[in-house]
Amino acid sequence: MKRYIARHINQKKYEVGCDPSDRSFKSVWGWTDDLITDSIVYSHRKTDYSSAEFDENAHIHDHYELVIFANGDVDFVTESEIITPSPVSAALFAPSAVHNTRLRSASVYERYVFYFYPNIFTFSGMTAPFGELLDCTNGSKIWQIPSDRQGELLRGLGRLDNELSKDTPNPLLCYIRTMGIFDILSDTSNAPAPSGESLPPKMLEIQKYIDKCYTDITSVSQIAEHFFYSREYISRMFKKYYNVSVSDYLARLRIIRAIELMGNGASVTDACFSVGFGSTSAFYLSFRKIMGMSPSEYIKRSKY
Repeated sequence: MKRYIARHINQKKYEVGCDPSDRSFKSVWGWTDDLITDSIVYSHRKTDYSSAEFDENAHIHDHYELVIFANGDVDFVTESEIITPSPVSAALFAPSAVHNTRLRSASVYERYVFYFYPNIFTFSGMTAPFGELLDCTNGSKIWQIPSDRQGELLRGLGRLDNELSKDTPNPLLCYIRTMGIFDILSDTSNAPAPSGESLPPKMLEIQKYIDKCYTDITSVSQIAEHFFYSREYISRMFKKYYNVSVSDYLARLRIIRAIELMGNGASVTDACFSVGFGSTSAFYLSFRKIMGMSPSEYIKRSKY
């Protein structure tokens, strides 16, 4: 997760003075991101949002994202549905899964967030039995924590917060607290999901078309012509549900796919043209804008 931290430092999303060698990073939005290990970032976020301030948009990344919802009036938008969570519930988004959070009304949105890679569950050649937790067949899973386990989960999160609030937190104890939380989540991950609704069929068709044909799409007009819709309708529909323009979503998708290719040994140039960029200069500009660093710097940090 050092790449995540470096990207946010480069994009000035942390307060001035943060250094990549630190373990705790104060966000400009008021919360703190803590590097539990090099493969997991945790933060407890409690933010009083108005509609004008809330700018979450559809995104994808190369790591898992786990959100434990405590309070607020929001929707989780996944690749296929919209779910309005109720306290206390959990949402897990797999790498490369499109997801978004929408603010339904001005409210205090409180959540506990973990960004991580699966290697956090491996120790001395053994793997913790958390396989069911990571089984996101549709890219995401959202479930209601059973009432008889909610207190246990919140107490575990409180113990982690208390340790991290110390002047010199114990890294091993933080990791142990984190694994205890994941153990509870793994035990409850087959619980029913909160009530939800499917995304409109038209929206699903548009998104799936983009996901399938992203290497060949040249403009929003091309997508509109494919569906016999107006360009304005496509743009409005996409913005309504994902709070991001079609062109921005397409660029993010291409960058994530390029990262996957480079992770499998492709050169920067090969990855650039394989995902649909017309030039290396356009690829470099888009990569730096989205990831906060150049492709070569990203590859270098991947070796950490």
